[in-house]
Amino acid sequence: MDGAFSAPPEPALPDTAAAALATALHACELEVVALQGGLLVLDKPAGTLVQPARDRKSKPVALSARVEAALRQVGQRTEVGVVHRLDAGVSGLVALGLDAPTTAALSEQLRARTMRRRYLALVRTWTAPTSQVIDEPIRERPDGRREVHATGQPARSRVEPIAFDADRGIGLVHVELDTGRTHQIRVHLAWAIGAVVGDRGYGDIGDRLARLGLHAADLTLRHGAGGLVLRFQRAPGADFWALAGAAAPGLQDALAAAVPLAG
Repeated sequence: MDGAFSAPPEPALPDTAAAALATALHACELEVVALQGGLLVLDKPAGTLVQPARDRKSKPVALSARVEAALRQVGQRTEVGVVHRLDAGVSGLVALGLDAPTTAALSEQLRARTMRRRYLALVRTWTAPTSQVIDEPIRERPDGRREVHATGQPARSRVEPIAFDADRGIGLVHVELDTGRTHQIRVHLAWAIGAVVGDRGYGDIGDRLARLGLHAADLTLRHGAGGLVLRFQRAPGADFWALAGAAAPGLQDALAAAVPLAG
């Protein structure tokens, strides 16, 4: 985590409540990456929704609901502000606001495209991925999924290759979002390179899997009145690499050499 500019923001929770909240979240199997002022950054496990789905009976308890329950356990009634989302099958860094000013500030950074979000993706391809900017509009299909189409909303993703296993047809890439359309990375990669491993909804032909080969690995934002710059990084877990099968060791070595990440 990198910091700059002014002193840290004032805490939104008393120190004792913040420590108790971190303990309560850990008991819920949620990893706290940062709890600073009104900012909470978690390393979301795959299989967890960020916000409750419309059909709550058939879905697991959402991340925001679990955080609110943990807050109540430590005597706080703070409403959790969700400013960006990860699909249920995606793991990695997600920022939440624990007070209105923080939530508003994070939302404005997303709108102004000053919050930097980088992902790791495993893609199914027999051609080595190349460095490219995918600047293609995305629209919703009648079935609720998305597709690249001229009538869609503007969407831009920046792709940098990390490694490629030609024998097994799997590539590892970094993707940075300039916009945040629903399923953007999944749609853009399937259109330009190959489907995200495990993503049968967008063309992967493998077995149905419990998660997707997509992980939010790097998040940079500003926090507090002084504009403190914070950078968070988290490496993907074993369940991510399991998707790559025998290709995993080589891909992991390439990632470690190119971009060391906190574990």
